[in-house]
Amino acid sequence: MTRRPRQPRTRINPATEAAVLLKSARRCCLCCYLRQDFAEKHGQIAHLDKNPANGAEENLAYLCLEHHSLYDSKTSQHKNYTFEEVTAARARLYHRVNVLGFTDALPPTSPQNAAPRAMFLTATAGRAEHERFNAEWKQIVREKKRIDRDLRRHLEAQDMEQAEYCQQKMELLFTRITEIVERQFAVEQELFRL
Repeated sequence: MTRRPRQPRTRINPATEAAVLLKSARRCCLCCYLRQDFAEKHGQIAHLDKNPANGAEENLAYLCLEHHSLYDSKTSQHKNYTFEEVTAARARLYHRVNVLGFTDALPPTSPQNAAPRAMFLTATAGRAEHERFNAEWKQIVREKKRIDRDLRRHLEAQDMEQAEYCQQKMELLFTRITEIVERQFAVEQELFRL
């Protein structure tokens, strides 16, 4: 099997590199998009078309080391991130950085920065809500496993009254799941509008 020759890596123009770093504020666009993690990251500038000779700004994105490695890897074990996913995540991140900026502290309240401060607080509240959703999902999964176990036990014992009770509990659980999904969708829509 012959390997294709690697394309020569050309140094990214310093002005282009600076533009990518400033627009991203050294935030990984995939961390922000997938995990709502807006912390500054150690990372690298990735070539989205995987051509190291293409140093055009629209072909570059700042990714943390983990996501850059996953984006560039070739494996049949999982689906890698796509060009479209990273491009969309980068656009959302650039919009957030442009609107909110990213500083270690909240900006002081003044007429000029009241809107960015409100948006920052909304994003922070959205992240807290996202964490609450994750905790609630874990609780629901544990509860579903317990109900499934009880239902099997009652069906094996042919205790139809208790089995029916378990099915009613399962229906209530699915109602809760629907409510959580709707709330989570509303929060995500609000966050993506920022």
